[in-house]
Amino acid sequence: PKLGLPGVPEGDLLEVRKGVFGLANAPRLWWRRFREIMLSLGFQELSLLPCVFISRDAQGRVDGLLGVHVDDVLLAGDMEGGFGDKIAKLKEQLTFGKWEEGTFEYTGRSVCQNLETFEIEVSQPQYADMNLETTVIRRGLA
Repeated sequence: PKLGLPGVPEGDLLEVRKGVFGLANAPRLWWRRFREIMLSLGFQELSLLPCVFISRDAQGRVDGLLGVHVDDVLLAGDMEGGFGDKIAKLKEQLTFGKWEEGTFEYTGRSVCQNLETFEIEVSQPQYADMNLETTVIRRGLA
């Protein structure tokens, strides 16, 4: 830090042994730790989509899915059963800034779950409003 660290004389060098936010290797170190925890909790990593993890109940049925983009996690599953227990253990081992349910923004998308039917709608209204334009196509060119 610009103002130094308490107890460290000016000019001394320090060796960083962990990921530090802002350093080039921090995202990769975080991913390795995250993946290690997920596998230790019994999640199965999809081989063709390694950012997605599956949770299965004692009978082998899927009881939850979890996807991760950089350090943003999106999940769906039975929070009353084993999947919920695994997520609680994940939250004990990693610190998350926000934990949102129902309606929220995720990587630029609006996610809204109907809590009665459990249907999930994903949309990008702001993207459409800001980036899409009407294009006129003359008759006969379509």
